[in-house]
Amino acid sequence: MRKALAKINEFFDWFEKRVVLVVMSGMVIILAVQVFTRYCLNFSFSWAEQLVRIGFVWVTYAGASMACKNSMHLTIDLVKYFAGPTLSKAISIWSSSFTVFFAGYMCWHIATLVFQQIEKGQTFSSMTWLPVWVMYSAGVIGMIGIAVRTLMFGLLPLFSQAKEGAER
Repeated sequence: MRKALAKINEFFDWFEKRVVLVVMSGMVIILAVQVFTRYCLNFSFSWAEQLVRIGFVWVTYAGASMACKNSMHLTIDLVKYFAGPTLSKAISIWSSSFTVFFAGYMCWHIATLVFQQIEKGQTFSSMTWLPVWVMYSAGVIGMIGIAVRTLMFGLLPLFSQAKEGAER
């Protein structure tokens, strides 16, 4: 089980780093060319800003999944701070479980939207060569990453600590 989880974690690490690296590099290049052409050549590409926005969506979802690995999302720790260790662990289990189920729920809804966009064949107005589902698929992949990473680094460690405490 641990080897399978380690392989899944390696894949998510590899995928997220590549998405962020490639998309951010592309965004910087596109914006630099856009600024140069706009201010030096008095010409601009109609698709550049929209493509950069789509890249920003992809980077945001990849970053949200990456943040789950290190528990870097915002949380309210005041109650856990004043509560005892048992209540604090129960709150952590509840919040991580809620995050996993919410991410799964959102993944399902976004995937439904992706399949509708594929059926309709909708494209962006400024980029008729790019289907809209490309942007929405970032949400599906990101929510899967959030659910898996929260499960791996949020819930499973809490349950393994509970087992260790029960064995003592």
